[in-house]
Amino acid sequence: AASVVRRGTVRLSSLGSGHKDLKLIISERKNVRQTMKNFSKAQQGASNYLSKWAESEENEAIQDVVAKMMELSSSWFDVQRDLIRDMKQNVALFEKILDAEKTLDQARKHLESCQAKEKKLKKEIERLEKKGEDTSTLHTKLGTASSSTELAAAELEGCHRETEAAKASLLRSALSEYAESFQRMASRCGVVFAAQQKLACLLPEFHGRDSSIPSYTGSSEASSIVREAHIHIRTGASPGSTSVAKKRRVISIFLLVPFP
Repeated sequence: AASVVRRGTVRLSSLGSGHKDLKLIISERKNVRQTMKNFSKAQQGASNYLSKWAESEENEAIQDVVAKMMELSSSWFDVQRDLIRDMKQNVALFEKILDAEKTLDQARKHLESCQAKEKKLKKEIERLEKKGEDTSTLHTKLGTASSSTELAAAELEGCHRETEAAKASLLRSALSEYAESFQRMASRCGVVFAAQQKLACLLPEFHGRDSSIPSYTGSSEASSIVREAHIHIRTGASPGSTSVAKKRRVISIFLLVPFP
């Protein structure tokens, strides 16, 4: 319902000013960014409760593994903040496209205004000539108006070329950077959650009816896993080869969009 209201508001604000679809693109991308912020905030809340619960536990394995996971979660939230920041910059590129379109609109309106003035003078001259009145002053004004119209037409043509070139360049940057941001996020996402899975596997398993609590010996390994993950996140490398298909699945999970 909220999205319908938001789109309706954009459509109403676009009446008479044009560029409805472009304004909807900007509005929806802002919504994507806000949804990302809400998603990240919800994850942080869930992580905080997990951490609070683990701290109250007497089991050393639970305490240590969850504490190390919280370190990785902190890095994951940083990754998401980077993506949210990139989305803001992405929206700004589409806003620049809109600004270019508005500049072109102004050039069109200026030409229309010059043409209307020239047309009005021609009608006035024609009316006065029928009455046999002097039109020399109006002819002078008409010459000036005609020159203004020609100049406005040339400016519009130049503005149109510049706008089309700017739109193509800005859209190229927007789409390319958008894809790059998600690829970077996907790569780091893979590092973080592969490390979290390794940490989870350090928790002791209970087999059969054995009720004894196995001793926890994974603290050193857990620290090593986190340290290695942080290095790979900072450098942008991955701790092993990651196929394109795996990266696509990571993006799919994050966006809740199925990939073929």
